[in-house]
Amino acid sequence: MQNTAEDNRKNFLIGACLLLLGLICPAFLTVRTFRIYPLINQSLLNDENGLLVIAAFLLIILNSVRAVPIYLGTFLVGSSTIRNKWAFRLFAPVVIMLEYMLVSFLYDIRYDFGFVSMLVILVIYTLDSLNLYSVSTLKHGVVLVPMLISLQFIDVIPKLTPYGFGRGMVSMDVKNASLFVDRFKVLPTAAYAMMASFFFMSLLSAFLLRDQHKLLIAEQKLSASNIRELKERRNIEIRSLVHDLKSPMTTIQGLAGVISIISEDSKIKEYANRITQSGDNISEMIAQILDNRATHLVLLPELIHYAWAQIVSSEMRDCVFMEAIPEDTWVCINKVLFGRALVNLLNNAYAAIDHEIGNVWLRFKVKSGLVTISIQDDGCGISEENMQNIWKTGFSGHGSTGLGLSFVKDVVEDSGGTITIKSEEGQGTLVVICIQEVK
Repeated sequence: MQNTAEDNRKNFLIGACLLLLGLICPAFLTVRTFRIYPLINQSLLNDENGLLVIAAFLLIILNSVRAVPIYLGTFLVGSSTIRNKWAFRLFAPVVIMLEYMLVSFLYDIRYDFGFVSMLVILVIYTLDSLNLYSVSTLKHGVVLVPMLISLQFIDVIPKLTPYGFGRGMVSMDVKNASLFVDRFKVLPTAAYAMMASFFFMSLLSAFLLRDQHKLLIAEQKLSASNIRELKERRNIEIRSLVHDLKSPMTTIQGLAGVISIISEDSKIKEYANRITQSGDNISEMIAQILDNRATHLVLLPELIHYAWAQIVSSEMRDCVFMEAIPEDTWVCINKVLFGRALVNLLNNAYAAIDHEIGNVWLRFKVKSGLVTISIQDDGCGISEENMQNIWKTGFSGHGSTGLGLSFVKDVVEDSGGTITIKSEEGQGTLVVICIQEVK
């Protein structure tokens, strides 16, 4: 279940708001707000390492609160707008560096784009490569945020300073103070413990998201399997019912033939011949329904007239404007099913228009061995969200069974053709069917 356009739009807006929040936070979340330096000074004066640990933890909270909107916002904006893997991997560090530069320009605060930042970006890359597409992008934050907090603790561990961690001014001041008051290494011990806690919290969240993804995929496969089973069962039942029609039809045709032979009345003979002809047509329909993959050469005008004859509503016929049908154009199709598919499309178009002033156009074109049948209406159109689901069995925009468009697509593709739909809400819909001409 891929994110819909609506989901992507929502994620983009949330991400953009978070990036904006990342620019605003330094205006009111500062070292002074958290009283970090008074705690450092007091710990040095009183030789109290507990106060220093509190100052370090407050610094972690400050850095995390200011960093989360930037990194999470970058992930949401990138994953909702960029589909190319390498473009996304370029996008993330560029946006984060630009955000850091803007903060530095606006507030004269230096954000250090060092190893911790690179590690968080690697976490973002990992989340993207896991491809947990069935889980909403926003839920990925439960993995990213704890991991970001975990990595922030690296900045206050004195032994990691030579490796380029914790180069910020406040982080260096906390670590320098620990050289004087933290003789029992309470600060690094507490930092390692908290880092491990948040790391495993993030790891656990990642496993839970992965399991949720697998569960959702399994549910989708099971649902698809159930739909296929139901469709197959429906087809079997229909074929059984249709097969049962063959016996009475054979009897009717036989009796009509006998009547035509023994009767001397010309009118009765004419009626009997009509019964026989209608019986032949019904027998052909039965044969094509029983073998829904059987195709035959059919003239395009014959197909269109067959479909048109199934439209009984005079009001609907008055709304449909049909172009001249190209003569001597042959197609290889199942006439019964293809005709039913065209009727479904015309019914959908009629349902979408204003029956007083709306119009439906049925057009044809034959070019370069391709027969194009297009049905266009000036009705209400289809929303962008519904366009994501129109081919799904069971989906309906107006309270029907939801089998119409999925049936049409199956019939067209079984005939070796293609079908496309273009629609915009409030602007109408265009359905285009293309099938090969048989010469």
